[in-house]
Formats: sequence, C-alpha cells, structure tokens
Amino acid sequence: MATLPSAPTSTSAPRVDTNFGKFSQGSTVLLTALAFLFNLPVLVLIATIIMAWSAISPSTSPYRLLYQGVVIPLGLLKPRVVEDDPAPIVLLRASVRCSSCSQVSFSS
Repeated sequence: MATLPSAPTSTSAPRVDTNFGKFSQGSTVLLTALAFLFNLPVLVLIATIIMAWSAISPSTSPYRLLYQGVVIPLGLLKPRVVEDDPAPIVLLRASVRCSSCSQVSFSS
C-alpha cells in the first residue's frame, strides 16, 4: 500500500490569538454601552481613540497592553493562539480607520 506524502508543515505560519480579538471587541462594545447608559459621550471618544491607536500601532494598543498585562496574568482569559492569516484583520482595521476619519470630517 502506497502512502501519500504529508503536506509540508510551515514553521513560519502567522499565529493569531483569537481571544485577544474577542477581548478588544467586547471592550469596545462595553465602552459604547456605558456611554449610552450613562450619557457619557467622552467614553465614545475614548473608544474611538483606542481603535485608531490599535489600527496605527497594534503592538502598543491599550487593549493589547491591558490584555497581556492584566487579563492573562489574572487568569481571566487564556490565550488561544491559532495559525491564521492576519491580513483580513489588518484590512478591516484600515477600512475602519478610513470610515472613522470620514465621519469626523463630516461631523465638523
């Protein structure tokens, strides 16, 4: 019986922590909900600044620092790292940044 050669494994496949994405999305939703419930528009501004910061410099974003410095050490969430292509996420961040810029320019 002939065996088929296995697919070559790539050691350089991009890895993404899926729980970090969920954490940052949940944090943005929480800030927005609190802004609505307590009528605090400054929380929307803070969420917008954090999202723009995350799009410009993902490695130093406040959500990433909070996730890696507080959430993981306290054991509130465990990293779930999977092999995935982060390109769609980067494209989405760029489109969000462009739409945020256009909303700001239309509102002023």
